[in-house]
Amino acid sequence: APLACADISVATTGNDTTGTGSLAAPYATPRKGVQMANPGDSVIVRGGTYAGNYIEIQDDNLTLKSYPGEWAHISMPTSGTTSVTVWVYNTGVKLERLEISGGSPYSIHVVPNCNGCEITDCKIHGADWIGIKVSQPDNVKLRRCEIYNTGSVTAGGMGIDCVNGDNILIQDCHFHDCNG
Repeated sequence: APLACADISVATTGNDTTGTGSLAAPYATPRKGVQMANPGDSVIVRGGTYAGNYIEIQDDNLTLKSYPGEWAHISMPTSGTTSVTVWVYNTGVKLERLEISGGSPYSIHVVPNCNGCEITDCKIHGADWIGIKVSQPDNVKLRRCEIYNTGSVTAGGMGIDCVNGDNILIQDCHFHDCNG
């Protein structure tokens, strides 16, 4: 029988050691929630700021999103580190209704062969250089996002940089204050 997809809960009041990922016993960081998820699961992040733990999404069809009615902010510094805030390594990943800030050189990096990824209703800002770097994947969708204040450290900042990707959809997005 096919496995059912799970909802993994994360909250600022959670615990990465004793949490189970349930709503009653959430993990403390989105990074831990993503590490414990399986392909097809949703990592649902309660409102608040989650700073200093980059996220690597390495499962297909994983969704990372804010809890309904709340707004989760995932951030990394832009100095003293070289780490993207959110790395997308697999196909079909969805980022929904998140604030993603900082990161060096990018806030979000969709790496080669991560086809069919979607970034929807997100605020992406404060990247060292580029808000979203899309490196060779196809069929990436970027919808209703606000991307701003890029190039906060490195001159020539950009909202999005797509290299060798095909069928990239950018729809109803607002780009402003990019240092390009």
